[in-house]
Amino acid sequence: MAHKGTPLALAHEHWAQLSAFFGVFGKKTLDAAMLAAALPKIRLFAYPKDAQIVDEDEPGREMYLIISGSVSVSREGTVLASLGRGDIFGEISALMATPRQATVTTTMPCETLVIDEASFATLRETLPELTLALQEQIIRRMDEIARKKNLNFG
Repeated sequence: MAHKGTPLALAHEHWAQLSAFFGVFGKKTLDAAMLAAALPKIRLFAYPKDAQIVDEDEPGREMYLIISGSVSVSREGTVLASLGRGDIFGEISALMATPRQATVTTTMPCETLVIDEASFATLRETLPELTLALQEQIIRRMDEIARKKNLNFG
């Protein structure tokens, strides 16, 4: 997929932030240098305010980690969530191999780490707990969406 943002160089601080984020899923410490070696295709992108990072129903296998800034998540024009530093999006498509479930638009200038499909698979192998944690997050997000739309799945 061609990214709509401006590519930036990854610095040690970005790897440290990624290490801290994924480290919460594992019982072992994830060293930033180990992550950089294992995940060479992770990229950093900058987006201006009001940029659409992903569009609902488009194909996509990447997951995004917000480094700075904030985004709104919407489906069919309805805002479902606001996300900021340390939050992820795109995990549903990355984990379940489905089209994007929502449109994600920046609400202020934003930087994200883009975790490609191969790197995501490597992370899931390294951290089996990650898949379970992401599945739980997907369930929470679907519940939030249902509540916003006054749906009842139970």
